[in-house]
Amino acid sequence: MYRLMLVAKIFPVDNYEDEDEEDEAFDPAEVERDRLLRKKLLDDFPTSELFELQSASLFLIEIAKGIRAGENGQPEEMFGDVVLARGPALVLQAYQFITTGDLVGYLEIVPPSLVSYLSNPLERILEERKTKPPDNSSHWSSLLDDVRGGNDMCKFPFIFGCGWDDLRRFSISLGLCGIVGLVKGHLIANIVEGSSLRNELLEAHSSPTSTNLLEQMHQVKTPPWDTWNNGDWLCEPCIVELFQAHLHLWLLERKREKGDEIKEDCWYGYNCRTQRHSVHHAGRLNHLCEPTR
Repeated sequence: MYRLMLVAKIFPVDNYEDEDEEDEAFDPAEVERDRLLRKKLLDDFPTSELFELQSASLFLIEIAKGIRAGENGQPEEMFGDVVLARGPALVLQAYQFITTGDLVGYLEIVPPSLVSYLSNPLERILEERKTKPPDNSSHWSSLLDDVRGGNDMCKFPFIFGCGWDDLRRFSISLGLCGIVGLVKGHLIANIVEGSSLRNELLEAHSSPTSTNLLEQMHQVKTPPWDTWNNGDWLCEPCIVELFQAHLHLWLLERKREKGDEIKEDCWYGYNCRTQRHSVHHAGRLNHLCEPTR
């Protein structure tokens, strides 16, 4: 990471933000000059450290892509070269605040000097040394002696509580945009309390103490999920399934905790379509319940 910080410090993204290939003043020779300067800087490092540098750079790009996906609710192209030019500190900041705004900035396209910002000089050096970098499936061995869970059938192992902070940043389904879509039926479209239910969920999701959200979901779980324990390893799809099955119960419990009156259950529960357009019906009955008809 210190090597990446050094490269980003010497060749910061700010130097290239106004670069435009269609500008008359644009000089392709300047782009090549900067690439050669980066190559000269990296050429002083031994091959083993270059492998580490490559793995660390891929790690930062994966973090940024994950945050971007969770932030927007769908996979999006992420300017990996720009991420590396911003440096590890801004990636850490993006991770902490769950936003890639400062990483992307106002760039709509990648300036020519940032294309293959790190990969170009690395590839040239390794080619000259007649060495190939590790492939995508094994490049983590440059940084880690052992990858815990690397041979598991599921590639998304997270422990309850400990892993939620990462999932809410990187998961499309469990991110800020996606989690509302996990609420059953038409509850979020409820004409009386849909907005308050949505805000309740988003506030809990975004809170610095939202690590407890998984634990709270665990406390309201029903069969067949009641055999799952708080310390079990669960993959992302399993956690999504848990949320889908229990978010309405969690919201109901939140209302009880606040002392709100719990009305008589609607026969059609969360699937009720009338709650979407009838103020009288939506306000008179509880829809945070299972359908009985």
